[in-house]
Amino acid sequence: MGERADPRAMLLLAVVVYFAVFGATWLLSSLPVAVRPTGLLISTLASLLATGGIVFYAAQLPLDRETIPTAAFVVGLVLAGLLDVAFVRAGLPLLSSLALLMAALLVGALMDRFVFVETETLFLICALYIVVDVYSVYLGPTGAIVAEGGPLLQALTLQFPIVGTGDIRPLTGGTDYAVWMACMVAARRFGFHYDKSFCAIVASLIITSLIGIGLNQVVPALPLAMVAYIAVNRRRFDLRRRDLWLTAALSLALVLAAGVGLRWWLTRSP
Repeated sequence: MGERADPRAMLLLAVVVYFAVFGATWLLSSLPVAVRPTGLLISTLASLLATGGIVFYAAQLPLDRETIPTAAFVVGLVLAGLLDVAFVRAGLPLLSSLALLMAALLVGALMDRFVFVETETLFLICALYIVVDVYSVYLGPTGAIVAEGGPLLQALTLQFPIVGTGDIRPLTGGTDYAVWMACMVAARRFGFHYDKSFCAIVASLIITSLIGIGLNQVVPALPLAMVAYIAVNRRRFDLRRRDLWLTAALSLALVLAAGVGLRWWLTRSP
């Protein structure tokens, strides 16, 4: 059985694929296809192809404290965020989306380092995201950001060419990639089946995208992704600890309260 390929070299190749798929989709953006569902479906699959490979290999890099200090993650996160905003203002969606993706991956790595400290905590946080993402999209800050549109939406979402329109539009939120990255790093650290975990999330994202295209509206991506991730790793979790369920309930209350406050701030009158 051969050795596994160096994830650093494969990550570089995945970034090259990102640029290649984005460019190819942009060149095909004027094809005379129906925007719904054909054009959006092609564009969604292309965006997952372009970005999924980066997540797959980035999560396999040595990201422990002995290799990379936390300060380096924080500095990288700040720089990626600044580049994202700068590229949005410059009208460069390919680069702004890549910068946002890098920021999301760094957030995911920090989540794994400081939040996913044990498998039970990982389970509860994933379960919380099922509720929180639904709330955020339909009643919370995500819904407000989508409704507002503009530079803020562009800075917080990965944009991709939509085949059949010639436009480049937001397709996936940066938070979705942060959680995806965190779950994959956790899968590697806790010894979960890495490939099955990755494929479960990808399949759920495709299904969620199909639902969103069919309903012609924004659909939260994390609920089905978290259900799929938990399902393929269900034997790894001990669900009998009541203290963790209490922590989950308190955390959910705090997150929902923060979401209410953030939505109010985003929608307040100037």
